[in-house]
Amino acid sequence: MLKIDQEKASYPPSSPSIHLKAQKAVELVLKSKPGGLKEIEAQLDVADQWQDQLKDFKSKHTEFYLVGIGGSSLGVQVLAEVFQIKNFHFIDNIDAFHFEAQLKSIVNLKQTAWIFVSKSGRTIETLAALELIQQFYQQNSTVLSEHSLVITEEKKSDLHNWALSQKIPVFPIPLTVGGRFSILSTVGLIPAILMGLNLAKIKSGVLKAYDEKANLICITDSTLGSFARQEWITMLWSYSSRLKSFGFWWQQLWAESLAKKTNLKNQPAERVSTPVPLVGATDQHSVLQQVMDGAKDKMVLFLRVDTAESGHMMLQNPQLGETQNLRGKTLGHLLKVEAEATQSALSEVGVANLTLQVKNLDEENVAFLFMFFQLLVMSLGEALDINPFDQPGVELGKVMAKRMLGEKNPSFKNTFLEK
Repeated sequence: MLKIDQEKASYPPSSPSIHLKAQKAVELVLKSKPGGLKEIEAQLDVADQWQDQLKDFKSKHTEFYLVGIGGSSLGVQVLAEVFQIKNFHFIDNIDAFHFEAQLKSIVNLKQTAWIFVSKSGRTIETLAALELIQQFYQQNSTVLSEHSLVITEEKKSDLHNWALSQKIPVFPIPLTVGGRFSILSTVGLIPAILMGLNLAKIKSGVLKAYDEKANLICITDSTLGSFARQEWITMLWSYSSRLKSFGFWWQQLWAESLAKKTNLKNQPAERVSTPVPLVGATDQHSVLQQVMDGAKDKMVLFLRVDTAESGHMMLQNPQLGETQNLRGKTLGHLLKVEAEATQSALSEVGVANLTLQVKNLDEENVAFLFMFFQLLVMSLGEALDINPFDQPGVELGKVMAKRMLGEKNPSFKNTFLEK
């Protein structure tokens, strides 16, 4: 499924010890399937039954809004972008101006569906949006619960209890699956059904990722080698406009999983790189200058798609001087040449790089990419002796925000949690 172009790649070979560490880490991850992978497979096995359950809900609505943040939203945004789903919208930030504008733009409240997603069920941004949406519906004499679904852990929380109290369908996120690893669970499967995507192909792509042992070892090895060379920026350069959101999904996965203060032995953890997503020819005209002439502290993973580099519209009679060499060629051909030229240029100036390539972006390949990069990050976590499934660094900000909001208000009474 995934082709790695090692002929054009440029990165020094890692040491035998690093290669062995990468190999052992990948083999252990593929064997043990940590981070809720077994539970995700179980949900893939029963996903068909949700199609029947959602048939009536889907038929009654023409527009869909997903309210969630981070791992509860980014992966679904990838699906909407890749498959050009125009009737899916996202509330993933608490920008008051944008949020209020989205609500005011809704034409028919009764034909608009809401999907509230929070792994813990306690995400304050999601819950605040929910409260305001419910208030907006009440002001417009419409019942929000009749147009809602909830995706969360099956345990007591504000979101879960709200859903139960309003008799809203709840689709459980497995307790063992972290938010940023959840796109192949109900978090992504329920929206995929509402988008009309092929679940069989999604499952096939997930399972095929497990067969990529050699490629997983290769990229784990090259990444660990990059860290050893003190290349503290890793770039995922996607040469497809439909993978822009994928870059942001990958960025969260990499940053939240790998950057840790201590390892599993409670000793200082090894330093890892900062992830930076880039897009095609666009960033050749912005970031490339720094990559070429700046410090050699970067590794670039090019992600290319054959269909983005092909196309059917050929330039038959170019009129401009700069486009004469494109006669009989497509824009995809130009993109392919620029991707290869950029890689060659980086290799020439000594910037480490690798190219990963897939044929197209159907359901199978997109699910494959999701699972492949999750397995890669899990393998890196194993090799670095860290826990890739926690995120202690984000908790302090949450605590301080709640403290500033005066959460410990003695007059506050949580009616949902008491039910």
